[in-house]
Amino acid sequence: MRIRLGSSVPVLVAALLLAGCYSTGLYETARVAPPGSFEVGGTAIPASFGGSGSSLIGVSLPSVELAGRVGIAPKADMGIRFGIRPGADLSVKYQFLQGQTDGALSTTLSLWALGVSGATVGQATLTPRLVFSGEEPGSFPWAVNAGLGYSLLFTASSGYSPASARALSLLGGVGIPVHVGQSREVRIMPEFSAGIPIIAGTGDSGDLGLFPSTFSLQLGINVQYVGAEPGGSE
Repeated sequence: MRIRLGSSVPVLVAALLLAGCYSTGLYETARVAPPGSFEVGGTAIPASFGGSGSSLIGVSLPSVELAGRVGIAPKADMGIRFGIRPGADLSVKYQFLQGQTDGALSTTLSLWALGVSGATVGQATLTPRLVFSGEEPGSFPWAVNAGLGYSLLFTASSGYSPASARALSLLGGVGIPVHVGQSREVRIMPEFSAGIPIIAGTGDSGDLGLFPSTFSLQLGINVQYVGAEPGGSE
């Protein structure tokens, strides 16, 4: 016997994007944490929506995430993010551009798994993104990111054949990183993000299809302690 993950691929794709394994939003700028320093913070996500065409397929419950980053080199840091889910996000960011405009490559691996009544359901997502931002004092703060997200959803249960579904999506976000405090050590950043699957399918048939009309939208706000920022008072 085989567990089927759903007969409607658009519904399945919306589930992949709303499953709670990871945020479509990045909630970060291109700047990395200095070597040996730590950054901690949290993100509140009041709303996530998924749909196909003009129809709303799903709405995710509000959620909260906690995150931390540590600088591992002059231009690189690592981070971890937990949410209301049985898993975590692990990320690495490399800053290749520094100045009026900062640029970085961020890669995140998200993993979660849940056992229910003898069955296991899990998801893995790999998300590389380019991030650009401007945070100089006296100028309008901005941050944009864009990349790809590959998601694999799987189920397994005793007496049943494993089943899986997968989707490749375009992801992007726009945020406003506002620094507060005498040394600009706290960053408050609302971000609006979106995901658009371009290829998706299930492991039952092995077929892949194009679903450009399926989408997810997310709005959240991040508060992060980032230490003294350049241009802040000591």
